[in-house]
Amino acid sequence: MTSLYKILKENVLVEGRKEDVMAKYPDVDKKVIEQLSQSDPSGNNKYLEFMVKQLSTSSVSTIVQVVTMYHQKQALINKRTVEEFFSSHTIGNQAVVLKAPKDINSFASLTDLNEFVTFLNGIISKRKELEEIKKGADVIYEDKDLLVVSPQTHKSSCHYGLHSTWCVAAEGPTHYNSYTKDAVLYFFISKTDKAYNKWWAEATTPRSGNPGQPANTPPFKTALLLKDGGIAEWWSKNDNNYASGSVSGSGNGWVGDPLLPMLTQEIADRILSHNRELVKNRKQKEIDKIAKSAGFYKRNGGDSQMRTDFTTFVRLGTYTPEQLVKIIRNDNWLAFYENSDTGKVIRKMLTPNVIFSLLREYLTIDDDLKETLKDMHHQSFFETINDILSDEQNQEIAKTIVNRLGGELNVKEVGNDARLYVGRWTMTPEEKAKYESQTYYFYNGTIKTNKDGVQLPVFTELVKVDKFNPRDHRKLSALMQKGRWARENKSESTVYIVTAGKGEFDEYIRKDDVGMSSKDIPVPVLKKIMSLSKKVQ
Repeated sequence: MTSLYKILKENVLVEGRKEDVMAKYPDVDKKVIEQLSQSDPSGNNKYLEFMVKQLSTSSVSTIVQVVTMYHQKQALINKRTVEEFFSSHTIGNQAVVLKAPKDINSFASLTDLNEFVTFLNGIISKRKELEEIKKGADVIYEDKDLLVVSPQTHKSSCHYGLHSTWCVAAEGPTHYNSYTKDAVLYFFISKTDKAYNKWWAEATTPRSGNPGQPANTPPFKTALLLKDGGIAEWWSKNDNNYASGSVSGSGNGWVGDPLLPMLTQEIADRILSHNRELVKNRKQKEIDKIAKSAGFYKRNGGDSQMRTDFTTFVRLGTYTPEQLVKIIRNDNWLAFYENSDTGKVIRKMLTPNVIFSLLREYLTIDDDLKETLKDMHHQSFFETINDILSDEQNQEIAKTIVNRLGGELNVKEVGNDARLYVGRWTMTPEEKAKYESQTYYFYNGTIKTNKDGVQLPVFTELVKVDKFNPRDHRKLSALMQKGRWARENKSESTVYIVTAGKGEFDEYIRKDDVGMSSKDIPVPVLKKIMSLSKKVQ
C-alpha cells in the first residue's frame, strides 16, 4: 500500500514543477501549460518545461506526440545506441546529449529530439525485422564452420543470400515464389570464410541493387535448389549452375561429388528429411492458410500472393462449394462477385440458392453498400444474377438494396447497373405490363428522300435496347457518343429512338446481336420505322 508520505511528496513535486514553469513563463497561457502538464507522459511534469519551450515553433499535439515517443523509448537509450546515433547524425550539442541522453533538456529543440526518436524507432524496426527474418528460415545443420539454412520466406532468402547474385535473394519476391512453388532452397554458408570449392569464392557480377564483389571476397556460400522430383541443382555465388544430379544417385550433384566436399551424409540425410516433410505439407498448408485467412481477396489491399494461389486452387477444383462459401464469408466477398475467371468458376460451383443466400447476406451486412454496388457495376455482376436467380429471388435482392439505401437509387452513388437492376425488379404490375408490351430500338443516321419522294431513315445499324439491360445501355452509350461526335463535326447524323410493339423489328437484329443497316431492311419496314422515329439528339 502506497504511504501517505509518498502520495503527498509526489503530488507536491508535480504541482511544484508546474507552478515553477508558470512563474518562469508568464507570457504563456496558463491553460496551455495545464494542458501540457496533463499530457506529460512522465506523470510528474518531468518534461513540462521542455515542452513549454517548444511552443514557439510547434503545436501542442506535435510536442506531446514526440515527447511521449521519447518517454516510451527510455529502455533503448544507452551509451551504445547514442554513439551509434551520432555516427550518422549531427544535432545540437552532441557532448551534452552524450553525457545525459535520458535528460530531455539535453536536446536543443523538438526537431533534434524527434530525429533521435526516429532513429530509436528504426532500431526497434530492425530488431523486429531481423527476428522475423530468422524465424522465416529453418536451420538444417550448424557447426563451428558451416551453417545450412532453408529460407521459407523471401525476406529470409534475401538475408541469408546477401552478397550473392541469386535471383531468389533479389528485390521483389517474384523469383523466390516461382522457384519455391515446386522446390526447396538450401543455403550453405561458411562461418569461417572458408571456400569449399572455387564456386564459393568466385567474383559476383554487379546487378540491380547489388554492387558485385571481387573474387575471394567473403562471405562464401552456395545454394542448393532441391526440386520436388528429387533433382538437385547447385548454384554458385554468382548464380552459375555448377553441379546437378539426383538425390537417389551417388556423386554427380549429391554425396560423393568432388565438387561438394561440404555435403556429408549427415547433412544430406537432414536435408532429405526436412524436404520430405516440407513437400508433404506445403500444398495442404497453403490450402488451409487460404481457407482461414480473412480479407486476402480485395481490390485495393489484401495479400496478392495468397490471392494468386487461391485462384490457382479454384481452377484446379481444390475447394468444395462448402469451403468456398466459408472463404467468401471470411471477408473475401470480391471473389464471389467479380467478373473474372475465378468469380465465374466460383459462381458456377455454387447453386442458385447459395448465390442468393450469400448475396442477400452481404447486402445486409456490408458497411459501405454504395461503394460495393458501384464495384458490382464495374464487374458487370448484375448482368449475371438476372439469369442465375429466380424472379422471386431477384425481387428479394432488389428490395434488400432499396431498404438498405432508403429509397430511389442515385446512379452516381451506386452505378447504373444497380439502378437498372432495382428498377426492373421493383416495377409495379402496371409498369411491368407496359414494359412487356414495348420494345425500344435506336439508330444513328439521317432522314433522306428516296427516288420515289419518300422520306426514309438511313443508318448503318439498328440497335435494340432493353431499358433494364446494362449491356444494352453500354451499347446505347456508344451509339450516343457517335452521335455527339457527328454533331461536333457538323454531320447531319442524329440519334433516333423507335418505340415499337414487343419484338416488332427483332427479325432485323441478327443472332450476334448486331442490327442490320437500312440497306438490308425492306422499304415498307423502313417506312414503319420512320413513322415511329423520334429524334433523341
